[in-house]
Amino acid sequence: MNEKSFAMMNGILGMILESQEWTDAQSSPSVVSALDQMDAALEKAREYLPAELRDELDLAQCAAVGAISEAGILFGIHVGNVIREISEAPFAFSRYMLDNQRCGREASPDRDSDLTADLMDKITQSDEWQDTLTGDPGITAASERLGNAIEAIRGHAPASAIDELESAAYLYGAAFEASAMLFGFRVAVALIGRR
Repeated sequence: MNEKSFAMMNGILGMILESQEWTDAQSSPSVVSALDQMDAALEKAREYLPAELRDELDLAQCAAVGAISEAGILFGIHVGNVIREISEAPFAFSRYMLDNQRCGREASPDRDSDLTADLMDKITQSDEWQDTLTGDPGITAASERLGNAIEAIRGHAPASAIDELESAAYLYGAAFEASAMLFGFRVAVALIGRR
């Protein structure tokens, strides 16, 4: 990879993040609920904070969500490409499945939603995604900035407001993580469909 490739991908991500499809993806119930919790926690803490700390907290939260969203979209595209590669080698995958078969799992009435939830759990808990979260410099910098902003308000707001804010920030980031990955899958499928 070179600087031009990174600049091109940055432009592509910018277009994706400004698209109506991404805006629509952010209106999922989990993201809306997390946003409502985050807004309530920020409002509760804001009344105790000077303007400069309020502004830094807002900017830090936006940076953290942006970094997670970008990484999630790219990771979703990566997973989509893995799915494409496997779908192009069905016999090899069938052999793998036979060699690693798990028996005795019962089907549930909500099989599709169970499978989607299981898939997201496995992906978000995978070593590869966890390595992305801990190794991505953008996520690391944004997380540190958010942590520093929350730490800076400790002398200004009550502990309960800070605890609520930390919890809401975590849930907000997690909601965007899942939403971004699912959106990345959709991008990958759209790209695959155009081949």
